[in-house]
Amino acid sequence: MPIKVKVYTATDGTLFTNRVSYRRHEMETQYTFRNKAKGDKCVKRVGQLGGQPFDIIDCEECELILLDHSDQVQIDNCKNCKIFIGASSGSIFLRNCHDCILTLACKQFRTRDCTNCTIYLYCKTEPVIEKSFNLR
Repeated sequence: MPIKVKVYTATDGTLFTNRVSYRRHEMETQYTFRNKAKGDKCVKRVGQLGGQPFDIIDCEECELILLDHSDQVQIDNCKNCKIFIGASSGSIFLRNCHDCILTLACKQFRTRDCTNCTIYLYCKTEPVIEKSFNLR
């Protein structure tokens, strides 16, 4: 009797026989904005996230927009970006970001090592601000 191998199909059509590799690929391709550069505009529309966590990493001089609801969002090492996050049911972590303008709605907001950022925030709890300077 032949052994039946479970096949996982990623959103972009890539096939995997290993669940861990499939999930890693999905996170990187569907739930991450990484290394976006000057002039890039990246949008996740309603229905594209479905409450999943999202990462924004190493972006510079671009516009990043999440219109769908998400879980935890991590924003790391961004410079001169405009970021809009429509609704996060969990926490938004902002780390090592400089000269960004952010519009955020979340349950909890935490920031560390950020400078010269303007933040328009709707948050269910008090924000936690650590080692950050010149935030507005």
